[in-house]
Amino acid sequence: TRDYRFLEGSVYGDKAFLSCFDGSHAFLIEAKILSDGSLTGSFKSGKHYTVSWEAKRNNQATLADAYALANSTTSTGINFELPNQVGNIVSLNQEKFKNKVKILEIMGTWCPNCKDATVYLQELKNNPSFEQVEVLSLAFERYRDTSTAIKQLAIYHQKNNLVWDILLGGYYDKKEAAQTLGFLDKVVAYPTLIILDKENKIRHIYSGFYGPATQKYQDFKSDFEKKIKDLL
Repeated sequence: TRDYRFLEGSVYGDKAFLSCFDGSHAFLIEAKILSDGSLTGSFKSGKHYTVSWEAKRNNQATLADAYALANSTTSTGINFELPNQVGNIVSLNQEKFKNKVKILEIMGTWCPNCKDATVYLQELKNNPSFEQVEVLSLAFERYRDTSTAIKQLAIYHQKNNLVWDILLGGYYDKKEAAQTLGFLDKVVAYPTLIILDKENKIRHIYSGFYGPATQKYQDFKSDFEKKIKDLL
């Protein structure tokens, strides 16, 4: 699902290290460089997760198509009614969304990659070419208590000076999120960006995010924006 954001590291002899702490994630990637150029090592996320890995260079390797990882469960227009960051109910049937292309950002306020996606969507909203595009963030939080989660959304909304609503989708478990949404067969990653046409039909589902830490960020933006313009 694209990238681990910004990492910094060093190589000492036959050992290599990459790490980051971004306020949410603490990652440590350790590797031993073998005589044939392959790597073996471990990946640690905080204190709770460690996994071993092996790797060989493959210049033709690619990730799976981000637009093919999740699928819509319906061919008709979708709708939902969810509370926003101040507790007001928002629906896609409201007047402001009529005859507009919509982008739904499946995200969490705890998710750094989601923050990168939010920053990108802010840039897109500021572009006059996308004046007829509406954005909604659907947040899945680490709190089951609704009032606590909505307070978190309000803080995130204010800190990021968002011009669109963040709606509370529910708890951040991916299986629960897919069941809550109903119109996706699964939630593969946070963030997931969904493009709806003017009739609220799902046209594209992009799982994960090629963020600004990657060489493919510009390619992602060009392709994503072309898909939106085609619907406009």
